[in-house]
Amino acid sequence: MGEKLKSALEIAMEKYGVSADSQKDLSEEQKQQIAEIRNFYKAKKAEIKILYEQDLKQLQQSAAEDILTLKDKREKEYLQDRAKLEAEEERKVQHIRRKD
Repeated sequence: MGEKLKSALEIAMEKYGVSADSQKDLSEEQKQQIAEIRNFYKAKKAEIKILYEQDLKQLQQSAAEDILTLKDKREKEYLQDRAKLEAEEERKVQHIRRKD
């Protein structure tokens, strides 16, 4: 019961198998590369979210009878695309972390 509550950062780092010490062991070049990867994928995720929201807006304006089915399908596609980007991002970051 005397356990210290963990911050969101600590929980996320545990989830991805990263310790605070391993972050300190990275070279400045590795940190820069990881920051570039994170920024690139942040932009890609923002881009697919904008496209998803535009598609939803168009669906709402359409007179399609199966609008709910189309919205569900588009949402699944968006979530799959986002998960794919997140997996790619983590794979690339882990590759950088393993470099000596």
